Amino acid sequence: MSLSRRVALAAFIVSIYFLGGCGETFRPIAVPVVSGGGDPEFIKDAVVINNNGPATQGTSAFVNLSGDTNAGQVPLGFNPVHAAIFTNLARTIVANKSENSLTLYTTFSPLTPGLVTITLPAGSAPTFVATNTAGAAYVALSGKNSIGVVDLTTNLFANELALPGGANPSALVGTSDGTKMFVANNGLGTVSVIDEPTNSIVQTITVGGSPTWMAVSSDQARLYVANQGSASVSVIKIADYSTIATIPVGASPNFMFFDPKLLRVYVTNQGGNSVSIINADPLSPSFNGVTTVAVGGAPVCVTALADGSRAYVANSGSNSVSVINTLNNTVISTITVGTTPDYIISSQDSTKVAVANAGSNSLSMIKTSTDSVSVTLPMPGSPVFMLLAQQ
Repeated sequence: MSLSRRVALAAFIVSIYFLGGCGETFRPIAVPVVSGGGDPEFIKDAVVINNNGPATQGTSAFVNLSGDTNAGQVPLGFNPVHAAIFTNLARTIVANKSENSLTLYTTFSPLTPGLVTITLPAGSAPTFVATNTAGAAYVALSGKNSIGVVDLTTNLFANELALPGGANPSALVGTSDGTKMFVANNGLGTVSVIDEPTNSIVQTITVGGSPTWMAVSSDQARLYVANQGSASVSVIKIADYSTIATIPVGASPNFMFFDPKLLRVYVTNQGGNSVSIINADPLSPSFNGVTTVAVGGAPVCVTALADGSRAYVANSGSNSVSVINTLNNTVISTITVGTTPDYIISSQDSTKVAVANAGSNSLSMIKTSTDSVSVTLPMPGSPVFMLLAQQ
């Protein structure tokens, strides 16, 4: 292949992906950069949010998954707990819970980030941020029982959408067309629907007890809601907001991952030491059927490889990762990682899995070719959330 054709091909490959991540466990601690070997693969990067406690600034580490290195760090506000990436603008926005603020920076330039701080109303205590459009970001303001709307063209707080008393918004997810944003109201057992063009709440859907996480199917037809308090998953038809099914799962479901390759929903059951695998293929005769797989202690996060071969489960209670063979839904390996793994993501080429170890301030980098830890990277704090940012 000629040099010019190789350059053109490389330019074609440049794109950005993002990945929402797991559980509700937020912790502190400290230490910075290492470098190490790695594989000569596609460029893959992870944004890692590190929390140093409620009264200390956190950091966002930019980890190169191909080279297994920490490529740079961005200072954040106090007690950062969640983040989102704007896929079209390559910017990251982070919720700083104790500071009532958001930090906005350029994702792929960690050493010259162009930091912007967006001030939220006093007492907001932001815990979750989501965006599915270039124009706005939505923030769960746990301290005010409301949703904040941030104008991404001006980088200013623009509006506040009130929720019923005691709502305690715990998670948000939007449709890919940028028209709907869903809010899980943990305290009320409901989901609020935001119409994004008008920035108004247009519907309230009753689900199970203490909804904690949500996912939208790849065809944008169904919303899946993990109900921690009732050990179930509510399946909502997005077109008319009707409940299609209420699916029993294990105890205390706290996170879910929609697998667009196999059309499955993986649900971690933190209190049941298991993962529930829901058939999300509407053309399958076993649509909405469930397979339960026993894993390690207190699973809190799960990711599935893009090639459809395996799923990886972070077990916070046993300091391990369970590897599930998706062909027969059995555990084929258990990998020892750092202390209290609370987050896990996988690269788009299915070669790497990154595990955030909240209790040991580190990332365990797993090579999927051998299902073994290739290197452990120190982090500048306790990693509580991760996003995949691939270019």
